[in-house]
Amino acid sequence: RLVGKILGVFQTAEKVRILRAGRKEGKSASDFVSKFTPEELVMLAMMGDAADEAYVLTVFFDSEEADVSLQADEVAVFAETCEHLFVAGAVVDTLGYTSFVLKLLKQTRVLNVGKVLTCGSKSHPSFWPFPPPGAPAPSDRVVAAGVTRRSTHE
Repeated sequence: RLVGKILGVFQTAEKVRILRAGRKEGKSASDFVSKFTPEELVMLAMMGDAADEAYVLTVFFDSEEADVSLQADEVAVFAETCEHLFVAGAVVDTLGYTSFVLKLLKQTRVLNVGKVLTCGSKSHPSFWPFPPPGAPAPSDRVVAAGVTRRSTHE
């Protein structure tokens, strides 16, 4: 569920960063917003898709009416599904968290980060809504060519 609400998570972290500046929670929120990468978001989404498959298997085993003779088949279906999704690469085309995140990363977004408006675009999908490594801190301006590292000053 976190993946589906990721924009709200970043907005909340940014509010905490501003409202709790100079405190431990403000520093933690600042670190989260400035260091979270697109790759980490895709991995989080893939873990969500894997957790969904594990949930289906868990529900089967948790049922009082589960047929013991079908347990091996259910485990085999789980393994085949995981192989299809993650080894064959179907996770990017299958309706799920990963495909949602990949579509999200391709869209242009504007994220208000303190006094800075940052943008990501289709031409720089890996920069949205995250800063590329080593990017300079922006001043109070709109960054139009992709998201750069967020300013830590107000």
